Amino acid sequence: MITIKELAEICGVSIATISRAFTANSVIHPATKEKILKTAKELNYRPNVAARALKMSKTQTVGIIIPSIDNYFYLDVLKYIECALHKNGYRLVVSFIQYGIYDEKEALNTMRDSCVDALIFSPRNTENADTVFQLKNQMHMLQLFTAPYNDISGIVMDDKYGVRIAMDHLISRGYKRILYIGGDNRVKGYYEALAAAEIPADESLVSLNWSVSEAEICDKIKKLHPDAILGIARQAQTAWCALCALQREGIPELPFVAYDDVNWVKMFNITAVAHPLQEIAETVTQYIFACITSDSNEYTHRVIKPFLIERLTSK
Repeated sequence: MITIKELAEICGVSIATISRAFTANSVIHPATKEKILKTAKELNYRPNVAARALKMSKTQTVGIIIPSIDNYFYLDVLKYIECALHKNGYRLVVSFIQYGIYDEKEALNTMRDSCVDALIFSPRNTENADTVFQLKNQMHMLQLFTAPYNDISGIVMDDKYGVRIAMDHLISRGYKRILYIGGDNRVKGYYEALAAAEIPADESLVSLNWSVSEAEICDKIKKLHPDAILGIARQAQTAWCALCALQREGIPELPFVAYDDVNWVKMFNITAVAHPLQEIAETVTQYIFACITSDSNEYTHRVIKPFLIERLTSK
């Protein structure tokens, strides 16, 4: 592999210009940067990240802690964020939490040891506040989707609104006994939609058990006779269990909406509440780059709204 000096001679520029070409947000003529990057790729040149990090006190890396390796929604978001970072010359360091094996505190310490320039994480609560506040003094931090720390910037989804638009969609089609299967963090939207439509709420139609089984959902369908189902697609795959329950009971025509437009939801042509993944990734990376380049920790709190994709299961 050629050296930075050899690449500079081939491109007819200084070593400093070569370095700027591989640095995000650096001042360099676009045509010059394009030429350098193209030549570097052809000659298989890769910058010495470790050496540059020692010199600049930056590692050109951003860490992200994913709260569950089984959560397909986070994996979809991860792809978009990594793409946006890569375009700006940054690498992504990923850590997955696996409860009982590798917890949030260990993941936070891994990011500290990796000396990432910024950290994106989704804390469930503030139980690791001491570790978080230590890291806050060492790197830029951003909460994503959950924001229990009031003094750390966050980008969250309006999940109540997401459930509300799903409910409004079903109610507008005449459905009133809608079985809700999911967590309590979104259920307020369920009750608001019923109240707005002047439909009495039936508590028995609400299941807040993330680990609900297919058999339990079958039992609810038999006993409660819902005319539609709204299920959360990611945590514990509650929506998947609901879909299997409908097939098992031989009533696949029951209107069905999934919250989170993950791959299997698309594959089965299911109406879903979806998230603007590209907008989320762009918002995240813009904030991270602004913090890194200005060395500022200016607080921000952004709320992004989901949207509904109508498919066959609710028509």
